[in-house]
Order: sequence, then C-alpha cells, then structure tokens
Amino acid sequence: MEEMKKRRHHYEAIGDHDAAVSFHTSIWGFRDSAMLPLYPYAVEETVRRNRFTFREQFCRFLFVVLLPEGELIYRSGKETFRLTPGKVLLIPPGSDYSFSPGGEGGYHKLVLELKGVLLDSVCSVFGLRGIRLFDYAQSEELISKIRGMGADIDAKDRERIPKLLGESYALLARLAAPAREKGAEKMSRTLASAQMLLGSDFDRELNISELPARLGVGRTTLDRLFRDKIGISPQRYRNACRIEYARELLTRSDLSIKEIADKTGYCNQFYFSQEFRRQTGYSPRAFRRELEKTGAVFLCRSFDGNTE
Repeated sequence: MEEMKKRRHHYEAIGDHDAAVSFHTSIWGFRDSAMLPLYPYAVEETVRRNRFTFREQFCRFLFVVLLPEGELIYRSGKETFRLTPGKVLLIPPGSDYSFSPGGEGGYHKLVLELKGVLLDSVCSVFGLRGIRLFDYAQSEELISKIRGMGADIDAKDRERIPKLLGESYALLARLAAPAREKGAEKMSRTLASAQMLLGSDFDRELNISELPARLGVGRTTLDRLFRDKIGISPQRYRNACRIEYARELLTRSDLSIKEIADKTGYCNQFYFSQEFRRQTGYSPRAFRRELEKTGAVFLCRSFDGNTE
C-alpha cells in the first residue's frame, strides 16, 4: 500500500491526438460524488485513422475497453494483449500500460472508466488483479449498454444516478466471471477451494493458520498462490470479503451496526467499526448516512451481479 501511495500518475501520447476522425467523451459532472461506491466516471468513444501511441503509468480508473472496429496492441511489462472486435480488455487501477494500433493503424475504440471509493475493494473481491483480455460473445450488447451509460451521463439528470451506480456494479460483476475463467487457466483447485472457504460463513470462526492443512498444502504455498493470483494474503482476502458483505448489509438492510458486526464475524462492534474505517475510510454509520444522502441506497448488490 505504501508503495502504491508513492507512485505517481503519468501519461504521454505519441502522434497527432487531434487527428481523430471522431472523438466524444461523456464525463461525470455531478457534485458530491466523493462517497459513491462505484460509478461511471467517463465513457470515451474514438474513431482514428492515423498512427497513435499512448502510454500511462499508474492509471487511476478501471478501464473496460472494446473495439467495434480495428486492432490495438496493448503492452504491460512483458505481456502483450491483442484487442480485436469480440474481445474485452479490463485494465485495473494502478496498472502501467501502453497501446498502439495494429494492422493498418485505424481503429474504433469504446472505453468505460469506472471510479469510486470501493473500486479497489471490488476489484479484490472479484479477483480482478492484472490486465485481462478475453472473448465476449455479447460484445455488441455490451457496447450498446456502455453507450447508453454515456447518454445518461450527458443528460446530467441526478435522478439517473442510482441507475448508473447499479449498472456499473452489475456490468463489472458480469464481466468478472469470464475474466476469472481466463485467469483460471493457471489457477489451481487449491486456490479456488481456499477462496470459497474464506469468502463464506463469516459468522463462524475460521482459523487461517489451519487452512493450509485443511487444503493439503503448505502455508508458504497458499500464501504464494494468493499473492501471485490475487495480490493479497489469505487473511486480507477474508477481511475484504467480510467488509464487502458488511457494505451490502449496510446498503440493503435495516440491521443495526452491532447486528452487522455479529453477522460478519467480528467479536465486537468497536473492532468492526475500526476495521471498516481502515478499509473504506469511513465509519459504518457515516457510510450508511452518505449512501442515503446520495440516493445510492437504492443500489442493492450481490456477487452474481444482479441488482434488486
């Protein structure tokens, strides 16, 4: 975390940026957005015929990138991703990447930029660590959905905020499944079993130190699996899942803070509030109060991506 805080955002464009045939950006313009959990900060659509290269260090958003036409070559470290129509590219916050056109150089690109105080935690829960490229059969439907979100942003109608929040979470949850399947080519059954155990039964005590023995692996092996594939330790993964469940209960239920602490497995309300504040920056009461004030209380979320 300290290393991430020291890194600085930087980007550069090589080529004539203004030579795009068509360029439109819908940017979130609502005030009082600092407490929103997850929302579409921008929708950008570009048609370009000239050669153009773009580099960004420590990106600040989660990017959902699609190509209605053309080919783009994305690079991050030693990895190369060839984005073409029918595929989706997910770039999580904190990533370093670059892209340039493939083929003849022309392309038509659509990008959804997601932001929010819970973005990093949501990415952890969904296992979205590292850039992911995967085939997506419903890409045309997804393109239409993202364009619709852009139109709602352009409308500047505050009554559409709950709809946009719900669509953001549902879209990300929907994309997380194929993204995980793509990453699961290297993920072992041991890791999947561990995630299932750590992400459930929060009201029951789970001794993390006994988990490797239950799974038939060494502690070092289990720690490496989590850090390599998810980017956090098993204990932090369980804590993130517990806090995510607590956020759901704060959003969709009238349970008291003490009752939510009990349901999420914390020994007392004070310790729960401390941990919630540490992970989100806000106390449970302040979080619920801000949700009610912004209207985001209408966003009811579930891990299968449905909104109720």
